[in-house]
Amino acid sequence: MHFLKQLLTITLISFSTFVVSDTSDFNVESRIVSLLDKSENYYWAALDNGGYKRLLVDSRGYLDKAKKIFNDNEGNIEKDTNTRLDLQIRSLSADLQTQEKMYGNKFSTKYELTKFLGDPLIISGGVIDNHFFYYSPVTSTIKKGIFSIIQLVTGVIKGDENSQFDVVILATEDHQSRIGYLTHAFDNANGIFYTLTTRYINNILAQNSSLDSTEAFLSGTLDKEAISVLSKELSDRQLLVISFDPMSAKPGDEFFNVYGDVYSNSGEKVHSIATMAFGFSHPGTLVDLTFLNLLLLIGSMAASFLVFKFWNYNKTFGLSTAVLTSFYGFILGRITSWVAMPALSQFNPPTDKASYDSLPMLLFSIPSYLWLIAIALTIFVLPVLVPRLISHPFLKKYANLPSVSGKGAYFGIGAAHGIAAYIAFPLSINIETYQLISLFPVYMALLLGGYILGRSLLDERDKFSEKYSASIVVGFIMLAFPLLAGDFVVANIVAFIVIVISIYIIHQSVKLGLNNTSSSIIEDKADYECETNSDVTNIAENPAYNKFSNYLTILNDAESQLFDSGNGCLVISGKKGSGKTATLKELILDINKSAKTKLKTQVLYFHGECKKFEEGECATPYDVFYQALGSTLSLDLFDQRSQGDTINSAISTVSKLLLGPVGAILSTEIDNDAPSFSDDDIHVFIQDKLEELSKDSIIIFHLDDIQWLDKKSEELLRKLLAYFKDKESKILFLLGLREEGDNSLLLENLKINEDLVKNLDKLNTEEQNQLLTESIRLSSDSALWISLWLSQKDSGAIYPSDLIDVVDHLARNGYFVDTKSGYALSKDFDKSNPPIPDSVKDSVYEILNKKEDELNLISIAAYIGKEFTVSLVSECLNISRLVAIEKLDKLSKDTGLIFDVLNKDDVYSFRSQAFLDAVRLNIKYTNHGSNVSTVAQSVRNYHALIAKAIQDIGANNLDDTMSIARHYFAAGSMYAKDSMIANIKAAKLAIRFHQFDDALSLLDKADMSATEAKTDNREVVIQKAVLKCEKSHIHGKGQSEAADNGLNIMDTNIVLQTQYLAVVTTRALYESRRFAEVIDLAEKLKECQDIEIQAEGYHFHGLSEDLSKNGVRLKLLRKAYDMSIESKQSSLIAMIVNSLAGQLSKGDDRDRDEAVSLYHKSLEIKEAQDIKDIKGMAMTHGGLGFFYFFGSPQDLSNARVHFEKDLELATQISGEIGMSKMNSMLSQIDLIEGDVQSAAERSIKVLNLNNNPFDTGKAIEALCKILEIKLESDFNLMGVDKCEHLQIIQKSLLNSNDKNIVKILSKEVDILLSQCS
Repeated sequence: MHFLKQLLTITLISFSTFVVSDTSDFNVESRIVSLLDKSENYYWAALDNGGYKRLLVDSRGYLDKAKKIFNDNEGNIEKDTNTRLDLQIRSLSADLQTQEKMYGNKFSTKYELTKFLGDPLIISGGVIDNHFFYYSPVTSTIKKGIFSIIQLVTGVIKGDENSQFDVVILATEDHQSRIGYLTHAFDNANGIFYTLTTRYINNILAQNSSLDSTEAFLSGTLDKEAISVLSKELSDRQLLVISFDPMSAKPGDEFFNVYGDVYSNSGEKVHSIATMAFGFSHPGTLVDLTFLNLLLLIGSMAASFLVFKFWNYNKTFGLSTAVLTSFYGFILGRITSWVAMPALSQFNPPTDKASYDSLPMLLFSIPSYLWLIAIALTIFVLPVLVPRLISHPFLKKYANLPSVSGKGAYFGIGAAHGIAAYIAFPLSINIETYQLISLFPVYMALLLGGYILGRSLLDERDKFSEKYSASIVVGFIMLAFPLLAGDFVVANIVAFIVIVISIYIIHQSVKLGLNNTSSSIIEDKADYECETNSDVTNIAENPAYNKFSNYLTILNDAESQLFDSGNGCLVISGKKGSGKTATLKELILDINKSAKTKLKTQVLYFHGECKKFEEGECATPYDVFYQALGSTLSLDLFDQRSQGDTINSAISTVSKLLLGPVGAILSTEIDNDAPSFSDDDIHVFIQDKLEELSKDSIIIFHLDDIQWLDKKSEELLRKLLAYFKDKESKILFLLGLREEGDNSLLLENLKINEDLVKNLDKLNTEEQNQLLTESIRLSSDSALWISLWLSQKDSGAIYPSDLIDVVDHLARNGYFVDTKSGYALSKDFDKSNPPIPDSVKDSVYEILNKKEDELNLISIAAYIGKEFTVSLVSECLNISRLVAIEKLDKLSKDTGLIFDVLNKDDVYSFRSQAFLDAVRLNIKYTNHGSNVSTVAQSVRNYHALIAKAIQDIGANNLDDTMSIARHYFAAGSMYAKDSMIANIKAAKLAIRFHQFDDALSLLDKADMSATEAKTDNREVVIQKAVLKCEKSHIHGKGQSEAADNGLNIMDTNIVLQTQYLAVVTTRALYESRRFAEVIDLAEKLKECQDIEIQAEGYHFHGLSEDLSKNGVRLKLLRKAYDMSIESKQSSLIAMIVNSLAGQLSKGDDRDRDEAVSLYHKSLEIKEAQDIKDIKGMAMTHGGLGFFYFFGSPQDLSNARVHFEKDLELATQISGEIGMSKMNSMLSQIDLIEGDVQSAAERSIKVLNLNNNPFDTGKAIEALCKILEIKLESDFNLMGVDKCEHLQIIQKSLLNSNDKNIVKILSKEVDILLSQCS
């Protein structure tokens, strides 16, 4: 950049001395130079303002104009001038392009308008980022340049405490008045700078210099004479001369060059410093914005007037209320962001990539764009949410804030206009105010979106769904991106999308309003019937209704009342499970069918279901009427609009984020104001509504479970029954009543006669079989068994729902098979102990209430599991086995909850898992750990009791070990240390069984318990390291990382606690081929006291010695073998025997005979172990396979047998190294035997595993042999380029005539190549 400025200065000096022979050429050149000056000025201004995009655009614009004039007149300009101008244009263009590219990727440049969204102007003094709104920026801009000069001069003299300056500020006549203000730049100079007034300097010069020097000073310059005089006449301080001159810029942009020349007291110039300062003036913006704000305020009121006039959804208030609400919305929309944005700005992330150079671009982008989303929410959404936030009762104690409930749309319209007024300010920075008209689509998007947000989020009395707000919020966020980036074309496109979405939402709401009653039209009966090809599960969910005599009597009474009398009331009464709901449903369908046939009219069906409230709970007034009629009403007549938890949670989070401490005390909860409508209003409104609807339709008003009617609903129902009793309104009230206690008082209050109550009967045996065989299509035998099994408890009579529940439960558990005679119970179904249906919950609840004295016994059993032993129960309860058995037998006899498992000594069981789950549900069973504060003390006590009891009994198998760990973990902090020990023990056992995920979970629990017990967790850390090594060993990958982890954890010297970790770490190092480190660690193992550990040391030392040192390796392995025999550890013996056999197999015939014997010995030991060493067995089979494959003579048959067994075992434990190696070896056998298809398939498996370079190289080699591809002479198995050779193989497949090979390989090779990409 400095070079460019020097170049421009030199060329301008040359240009000034150049004699122009042609006046027109001079004009062209001067125009070009002038445009280049402006381009460079705006270039420096853009850099000074952090890449301000508008300035870069202006700089580019002036440069393009200069370039165009230059290109148009290139032939008319002299050669030297042409060359000079071309160089200037290209140099400036290159610099500008570099800055455009750099700043174009910066968030602060792309979204530069965000910098104008902070403090209001009144707080910032009318200046935002060099933009001046209240006054001219000239003086402040020059002063800014002087500050830079001061900093530069101070930097030059740094360290010289005696340096001081007399300061002279030069100014032309136009700027003489500014000198007094500019001197204040030196106010905080700490005694370094002493400013001299113009009058003082003038007096000195008038007395000691010529008139010309004095006049030159007053015109803004100091000649040599003046400098000399001042240096002589002033103090011994140095002289700093400040001067400035304006730079070329367009109106409103104030750019200045500011100079500082330092002279010694002898008059010699010591330093010359120059800088630039930039300011931007917006003198008319505030007036324009004031006018625009007034216009938008009027627009908000006008829009509210139009909505009220032509589309008012709430007629409970007048026009003045609507307009005032809109005004309220405008004010909050205008000022909310003023309040919130400064707080949000405190969380402004570093927005330029320079702050994130060490991070990927994605991570750089995330905080910046999240912050932009937060800005969008603050500007466009938060103002609409404010009334909901400030409705907190805490605030209402201190201020009577206006409510917008029921007026949300009008508030949203006002807020939208206020938001538009707010964002007009930053937008007007870069464009003229009159150009804002081009953003009319954005205005419309805000208007429609504000309407929707207001209704959906603020009107708790309105039926307008909150879900509509989500799409608008997303749309506003998307709109903010181009809008704040100044890309108004894209902003208008997004605005159009928001407009379309808004219109669709509004249309849907209107459509919903018009079709409120359409949802109440009863569908045809066919819609409810099951398809004939449904399986038994689907049939049991919705069986065909059988119309027995009891039903036909009820139907006849209902139709008689409705069709003959014109109105009526019928109560269907039955116990729980009697089929009351299904009967009512079928009744309604049949009435609908008759109405269409006899009266040729539609039936409207309104349904509500009363809810049961426990003692102490408050019933929701009119809830059942809200269910029945809520969808028909445009307003929430009953104050029961559902406030979505998701919406409330989101609003709460946003308020806390955007409003900081203020938002933290606010809640989205709406204060429970007095109901909007009185009881009489509700009565009259519903009465009139039903009467209006009954003019064109038959109405069935169905309320179920009226025994739980709340008092207000009961009173309303009484009034409606009385009103319609004597009217021919074609309304039938169908009421469901559960026989639960005495309902006579309720019927009396409702004025319902007993003859209107129809009781549902139970089904006799014949009806039961008919239901099961005809409706559910069971076979006769299965239907009879189910009927007899249930009816034994109830003298043959059963409610239909009991039958259906059983069938449904059996069907879901897969106990039915489809036969020619219908669905029958499968042969493996145990009829002696059938599963219990879902209704068992109620049964268990009753049992526990009746058996409170045995609750401890039942709870202990439930905590143990479905099956439990008498010994464990008696130990927990500290009673004798005999007493425990007596109690269990009595419980079994009285309740059937448990039974004696006769074929298992000491074992009882819950009747089914369903019964156990029901018990656990009632006793609030949980197995959460001690860190869960919500677990009751009784729960923790049960777990501790069981864990101790299992330990005391002395059980030590896998299940018991896991149970102890599980119960101690759930026993709470008192047993945290026991939990840690038990979980570590269980984890060790899980590792032995290769249950690595379970082991890790157990160790995590042990870690949690150690923290809870405030004890050292080193053993947990060690066992996790052991786990990593064992897992990498079994799976054949990650050994090196596991080894590094083990080395980091172990101390320099191996101690007793880390001995086993040292062994598995040594093995991991060996499997990672880090042989030098293996030998170092093996030497330390040899020094341990335990002979088993010493044997491991010699073992791995022998395996890791150089292959050429056969004698040394064999000596070390034999030493390890002898020590393993001495240790009597079978697993250790088997492992070392295997390794010794592998070494001997490379020797002479005598050694090889011994190797075979040892291999079989190793296999024999491993197969005899209680916990099978699958990995070790696989390695032994692999060793035998290698022995036969590489033996002389080669025995491919035996080699294949052992390789396949190795592969089977490796696959069983997901050991990738074994799977890779065995597939590789088997493919070589296949090639030798001519089975190329199998060889190809196995080679592809090796390539997919991609476990190690050698196997990959062998697989590529095998495929090339199959396809007859000639390999290069320097083909290296360990360094093969897989992807390059796969491309060769792919091309070869295109020309291959072997269709089977092509079929096997083509797709797989393509997939492998895609992975290369």
